[in-house]
Formats: sequence, structure tokens, C-alpha cells
Amino acid sequence: MMGYFVGDGWIEETQKKDGRCMNKIRFAINNDDEEYVLDRIRTSLPITDKKCSTGKCKKFDCADFLWFNILKQFGKYAHGKLIPEWVQDAPIDLIKEFIKGYKTADGCIYRNRNEIVTTSYNLAFSIQRLLLKTGIICSLNYKIRPETYIIEGRKVNQRNFYKIIWGEKNYKGFIKNNYMWRKINSIEKIKVENEKVYNFEVEDDNSYCVENIIVHNCQPFSIAGKKLGFEDKRGNVFHKVVEIIDHHKPRFVILENVKNLKGHDQGNTFKVICQKLTDCGYKIKHNILNTYKLTGIPQNRERIYIVCFKNNDDYNEFNFDFPEVPLKKLSSCLEENIPDKYYYSDRFKVWPKIKEGVVKHINTNTVYQWRRKYVRENKNNVCPTLTANMGGGGHNVPLILDDKGIRKLTPRECFNLQGFPETYKIPELSDSRLYKLAGNAVSVPVVKLLSNKIFTLIH
Repeated sequence: MMGYFVGDGWIEETQKKDGRCMNKIRFAINNDDEEYVLDRIRTSLPITDKKCSTGKCKKFDCADFLWFNILKQFGKYAHGKLIPEWVQDAPIDLIKEFIKGYKTADGCIYRNRNEIVTTSYNLAFSIQRLLLKTGIICSLNYKIRPETYIIEGRKVNQRNFYKIIWGEKNYKGFIKNNYMWRKINSIEKIKVENEKVYNFEVEDDNSYCVENIIVHNCQPFSIAGKKLGFEDKRGNVFHKVVEIIDHHKPRFVILENVKNLKGHDQGNTFKVICQKLTDCGYKIKHNILNTYKLTGIPQNRERIYIVCFKNNDDYNEFNFDFPEVPLKKLSSCLEENIPDKYYYSDRFKVWPKIKEGVVKHINTNTVYQWRRKYVRENKNNVCPTLTANMGGGGHNVPLILDDKGIRKLTPRECFNLQGFPETYKIPELSDSRLYKLAGNAVSVPVVKLLSNKIFTLIH
């Protein structure tokens, strides 16, 4: 009933002279569908024939205060119709009935494909979401029309519309782990002037859904952060670093940041950093180094390292040539006698998906990650990059299957994967804080390699 109402229903709220409100729920029902639609609507609403026929359809209505206030949430007028979020959270069988009702009202079959047309932006993308929940990938097209049109000699206004199409084929995509994946058909580049973009977010959750496309915003320069650069207070730490360097004027400086630093803001951020360091009297060399290739520690961690030199001789003699070393097994970084709190069981809501996704024993050098909605296997036999947002609800923390069961890595193990020595004493903080510290840390052995090469120049 609600699906049909979205397509061919409306509400009327009028106030009489004596102060009483008349809340009417109205439907327009096609003559061909009358018996089928009435049978279904009347299980919820006692609608009656208004005896007002346009030839191809009839009007029906009723007054029901409860249903009036429920259906009021679906918006007003064709271009203003919307689907409340609680519909998106309904069981799949009810979502299918909702779509069936809406398709009966506003849909058609054309060349063996289902088509629905609407002038409502919200409705178009909401229907796409509902279809995806039922396992259907649809095409959503935006059609631009002239503002006016002549019908039987009369000039009438018309709006642009959205066309939703689906059929037997899945429109160059597939659904896996409740996500729909589609090939990008084309990329259009538009030249725009630099301008401020304001960011609205929930604290510690930087994932967005823009027109049903998942967007992940990240930290100052990271592809895993908010990418606010120097607009982020953490990005402004660099200016403080420049003040310290300019004051002490050391012979060498080593800086580390995320791989994406060079590409942030079309390279402008990196140009500013280089210029600031040059203004302090330094020549710089930089390279992207991967922890597991240079140290053998099994973590895939690509970071840009910037080495600054005060004199030309040091600059000319230094290079980033390091031999690659054999890769260690993941088990070399693991602890023994792990507390039960790190193991997953049926007390966790995500347990069914984790149990299904984590199937290979750590002896096979396999590590997994829980990615909010699904489990991802890391297939290169190293731990994925440890991030600062590990521990926030368990997101991004690597998972393994050992003899006892499925568990996440402990904070100590994360520090091990960053190359911290066994003698390093972990601060007495909560696990979530420790995961964040480990994710934000530098890989100690990589910095040690750079430092040792610098020491050879000093001596």
C-alpha cells in the first residue's frame, strides 16, 4: 500500500470553519489494476470510490488519522516525494512488496525491462538503494527537458526527471558483501578555481554516501584521512616543525608522511612543504619506502620520507639505495597466551560475517581485516597498513585465525609490526588509544636505516 501511495497517492489536509481538520488519504487507481490494487490497499485502509472517473482511472479516498500521519512522511507533490529512512531498514520481503506497489503505480515494462520515471531526486536514489537491498542493480539516468511543452495547444510547465531501469542483466556490475561494484563508464574533468570545501561529518567516522556512491574522506594528507591538508589542525603541525628546524638549524632532518602527500591538492601541498624547507636553507631528497621490502617486517606500509641537508656535500652523497631483505613470517610478530577479550565469538553482532570470512590459519601467513561491513583477505602475505582509526568499533584492526579461534591483533603485536623493540614498554592506556598510537607511529627500522646512512656522512 505504501509503495503504491508514493506513486499514485496523496494527502489532503483542510481545516473547516468550525476548526475541525479533515485529513484525507487519496489514491488514483488505473482501471486495469483496480481489482488487484484495491484488494491490497483495503487490507490496511478502508478506501471508497469517490465516483470521480477520468476515463482511465478512478479516485478513492478515506480518513484515517494514524495512516495520514504515517503517509505524510513520504512528502508532498510528485517532485517532493521521498522515502523515509525507516523504509530502508525494513525486512527484505517488505521492501520487495514496497517496490512492487510503487512499480504498479508508476512503472512500466519496456523491451523486457522495468522502468520507473520520477521527478523527485530523493525518490530516485532511494528506490535505487531499495533495489540494491534486494540484489538488483539498476541504471539511473537523469533526463533534462525544456521548461515548457505544448500539449493540445496549451503551454504547460515540465520538470527534468530520473529514469530507473532494471532487467535481467546487471548493468555491468555485481553485488558482493552488500556492496554494489560497477565499472566507471567515463571520467569527466572539469576545470574549477580553487575554493573552500566545507566538511560535515560524524566524529571519527569519515565515510559518506553521496548519491549512493561510497566516499571515504580522510586525515590531513592521507588517502585514509580527511585530506584537509593545512586546513586541518594536524596539518598545521608542519608549520611548528618548520619553526623548530629554523631555530635549531640541524645538519640533517628526516620527515615522514603518508604516500599521498605528493598528490594532495594536485601537488600544491608538497610544493609548499618543499618551499618552506628550502627557505630554511635546506636541500631535500625524498622517496617512497615500503616497510616490508626494506626491513622484512611483514607490514605493507608505503610512506614518503623526506631527508633535508644543510650542505651540498651531504646532499650529493646521500641516496635511498637500500637492499631488499627476506620477508619474515607474520607469526614472528605474534604473542602467545592471548587474553580472551581479543577473540571473536557469537556475542558479537558481526560474528556470522567474520566466521564466514576468516577461514585460513595464520600458519598460511594469511591476515584479514574487518572493513565495517565485510571481511577482506590480504593476499600478499603481509599485514595491511596499520591505521590511526584501528580500534574504533574494531574497524580496520587486522584479524587472524589461530589454534584457539578468530581474533584481532593485540596492541603489542601492532607495535611489533611497526618494528618497536621487545624492550619497548607500551604505555598504560586503553586498547583503542594504543591502536591509534601504533597506527600513527613510524616504522622504527626504516628510520634507523635512514639514520645509519646519515651517520656515515657525519663520520
